[in-house]
Amino acid sequence: MRSDSVIMREKEDLEKVWKERQEQKVVVIQSYYRGKEGRKKIQEKQREKLQRNLVQEDGLEYVDEKILEDGSIYSGQMREDQKQGFGI
Repeated sequence: MRSDSVIMREKEDLEKVWKERQEQKVVVIQSYYRGKEGRKKIQEKQREKLQRNLVQEDGLEYVDEKILEDGSIYSGQMREDQKQGFGI
C-alpha cells in the first residue's frame, strides 16, 4: 500500500503537469490571436495600396473580398467575374 506522502507527491506532480499544459494552451491561443491580428493589419495595408493603384476602366469593378474556386480570397478589380487589373 502506498503511503500518504507518495500519494501527495503524485498529486502535486499531476497538478504541476496540468498547470503547465494549461499555460501552453494559453500561449498557443495568444500566438494565434497575435498572428491573426498581424495578418489583418497586413491585409488592410495591401487593400489601401491596391485602392490607390486601381486602373479606371469601363467594366472593371472593385471587389473587397471574393472567395475563389480554390478557396483563396481575392481583393481587387474584376471584370465579368474574372480577376482583371490590380488585385491581391
